[in-house]
Amino acid sequence: MKKNIIYSFVCLISLCLSQFQLVAEIQPVNIVVIGDDGFPIDTNNLDFKRAQNSEVEDLWHFYRERHVEPVSWYEWFWKNITIDEEVYNPIEKIAHENFGGLLRIAGYYCHPSEIGIVGNGEINDKVRITLVNGVLNIQEDIKQSANLFSSTHGGTNIHYIFRPTQGLHWDILKSIFVRCGYISQQAYDIAAAWRLLIDEMGGVGNGGKIIHYAHSIGAADTFAAKNLLEPEEIAMIAVVTFGSPIVFPNVGFQSVVNYVSVRDSIPFLKMLRIFLEEEDEFIYVGTHVGFPLVDHLLEGGAYGCVIEILGQEFIDTYANN
Repeated sequence: MKKNIIYSFVCLISLCLSQFQLVAEIQPVNIVVIGDDGFPIDTNNLDFKRAQNSEVEDLWHFYRERHVEPVSWYEWFWKNITIDEEVYNPIEKIAHENFGGLLRIAGYYCHPSEIGIVGNGEINDKVRITLVNGVLNIQEDIKQSANLFSSTHGGTNIHYIFRPTQGLHWDILKSIFVRCGYISQQAYDIAAAWRLLIDEMGGVGNGGKIIHYAHSIGAADTFAAKNLLEPEEIAMIAVVTFGSPIVFPNVGFQSVVNYVSVRDSIPFLKMLRIFLEEEDEFIYVGTHVGFPLVDHLLEGGAYGCVIEILGQEFIDTYANN
């Protein structure tokens, strides 16, 4: 008995929803046709009705095209509902401040790719610095990271390539695809930035150098970008990775250094490392004291200390030359 009642209730709901969908599909459409004389043709004229074989009469005796797009009730609801910005913006701000990490993981943010510059100018005519961000980064994160590198490197320009997150699952899957040979938009952007900076320094063979910093899965895009350059151009680039999920091999670059915190989680994703034919060694940094698998950010922690050291070496080497 209970099963019959439940079944009848479900059937009733389904019928109501189907009727709602039908009504949404056959909303009347006003048709105005202009004749050869420049005046509207009466749409109720019998000759007009007979001539329009592509149109049918609906329940309201209006004429419309035969082809209709199916609209479900929930699609109709979300398409027509509106929320005032005065209500939405404060809610989004509170959610961002309190649940920003979860929103990143879920792929809530939708930011475009971006190539930009942060800094006070080039510290040396023959050296440039580029940066590509890693996993779960939004626009404010790449600006913060670029400012960190610029401030620790004497205020020099940081040419950044922003890799917007689409959620943790998509970030990781895209990294796998890139490592399997897929050329991402960020890889094209990195290669384009390198070529532009090489031209600024006088081209190949004029003693220029690019120091490229890649964080997290940005190393995968960096590895793919090398396939878009000539060997002579690749030889001008020194790569430094932080928390890379792949062991970045030195294939044609001027140098490659892989820094990994002993408490970083990303490099332990073995599934992203099985595609490598050969592995170079990591340089492990940081301390085992503290919570494991959480030391992945550039700001603070082990990577922050390394960036400060690299920045001082950069100033000592290039600032006075």
